[in-house]
Amino acid sequence: MGCQETYKERPSYRMLDYKLPKKEIIYQSDLNISVKEPRTIQHFNQLKDKARKGDVYSHYLLYLIYFDDSNCSVKKRVPDENCLLAINYLNNSIELQPDFEPALYHLAILNKVGIGMDVNLENSIRYYQKIIDLNGRYRGDAIGFSSGYLFV
Repeated sequence: MGCQETYKERPSYRMLDYKLPKKEIIYQSDLNISVKEPRTIQHFNQLKDKARKGDVYSHYLLYLIYFDDSNCSVKKRVPDENCLLAINYLNNSIELQPDFEPALYHLAILNKVGIGMDVNLENSIRYYQKIIDLNGRYRGDAIGFSSGYLFV
């Protein structure tokens, strides 16, 4: 599953200092229980091992960490390898658990804005609609962000 990580053999100091945003802590209490932000190279490698074994929360946390350490947040820039790895981990989260709300939410935003990929409003609408249909914690955010789209 996913592409090989050749860009960085070791995590950056920024990756080892990553802190979950408050929204992730509030919305994803399961994430906090299942995996912890790595603070050492050994913990980072353990997190990657869990991801290799198919743990959806590990994939999602690695998405957040790699995204934070990349140029993904800069629109209209060629994505660096960490950005592509982040998106790969995010897509793996959806492959492992198709109704994984936080990953659907982030994919909706990335597709809507065109970060790390071309703008794809059709995919964005599809992800937002799926979040709304799941009726979970991200529903209100999906409705708010998707305003302006017409859902049938």
